[in-house]
Amino acid sequence: MLYLDKSKFTLKALEGSASTNDGTLCVTACNTHPTESFTLELETRGANIDEAEVVILKGEDYLSHNTFENPSVVTLSDPIVVNARDGLLHIDMPAASIARVMGKLS
Repeated sequence: MLYLDKSKFTLKALEGSASTNDGTLCVTACNTHPTESFTLELETRGANIDEAEVVILKGEDYLSHNTFENPSVVTLSDPIVVNARDGLLHIDMPAASIARVMGKLS
C-alpha cells in the first residue's frame, strides 16, 4: 500500500497509565519523543494530591541502553518531591524518558 497523503501528521509524545491502591496514586508516563522534553501536567479528579515523589529513568539519548559491559548507561534519577500548584502537578519529562509519580490522595 502506498502512502499518498503527503500532509504532515503528529504522533503523541506522552503516554501514561495510572492506578490507585490504598489511597496512593501511581502514574507511569513515557516521553516517546527522541529529542524534545515536555512538561506533564497531572490533575486528579475526585481527589486532591498535594505532593508526589517522582523518579525518572533516562539515558543520554534515545539510543542509550545498558549492557553487561556498561550496566549504568540508562539510570534512575534520585527521587524528587513535586508540589502541586493550582491543583496540578507539573513534571518535567526529558526526551526519551519514563517517569514514575507516586503520591497520597486526600
